[in-house]
Amino acid sequence: ARRVAKAMGGEAVVTTATDAQGLPAFDETAARLGYDLENPSQIKALNSLLLEGGVVAIRGAGNRFRDVYAGRSNVLQVGIRDPWPANAEGVVRFGDDSGGAPSAGVPQLILKRVPVAVGIGCRRGAAEDEIQRTLAAAMDELDLNDRDIRAAASIELKRDEAGLVSAIRKRGWPSLFFPAELLKTVATPNPSDTVEEATGTPSVCEAAALLAGQGRLLLPKRVIGRVTVAVATWEKHED
Repeated sequence: ARRVAKAMGGEAVVTTATDAQGLPAFDETAARLGYDLENPSQIKALNSLLLEGGVVAIRGAGNRFRDVYAGRSNVLQVGIRDPWPANAEGVVRFGDDSGGAPSAGVPQLILKRVPVAVGIGCRRGAAEDEIQRTLAAAMDELDLNDRDIRAAASIELKRDEAGLVSAIRKRGWPSLFFPAELLKTVATPNPSDTVEEATGTPSVCEAAALLAGQGRLLLPKRVIGRVTVAVATWEKHED
């Protein structure tokens, strides 16, 4: 819990009890899917309700966050325009939820999407539609929209890769290209000797995402056909 809290800039919360019962703590789910806690002081109250069977309402969450708690009788999924249930003992809401706060005295946890950088690798000649499919699959894993992505990054030798350049341009993202010498200095979880032989660096998508975002790896390398994608949090930048 302390490791997760440090990565998210919040306070450590003991979540062993929720883990033991197969109940992912709200802060752990938020960290995994790329959300910041706007009010981390509330996480203990919400996790306690989750563990003890108290009624928690979630409004405005993406599909992946909702899926984690689907089937839990004490976790109510509320539509973005629906009022808070009268029996809710605590609520989890998202930064774009404009539906108003719950009743006075009901603890609420507010989550805000962390902006990200996307790292992309591809074999020579990969078509734009291949790249778009891989991007869409990776984004779906984290409930990301195009507006959540601050930049797409790759290796310098792909600067003139037509399919890659076109895919990034159509999504409206700024592009960054890093030399192999710089990419190879970045520690990544999935280095490849084959990739290093071909490009001069053992990692392209993960290293590029980390260099661009200057944060933590949110989604390790995903491979579909001739394309690889990774996602890292976007930190230490001026927005």
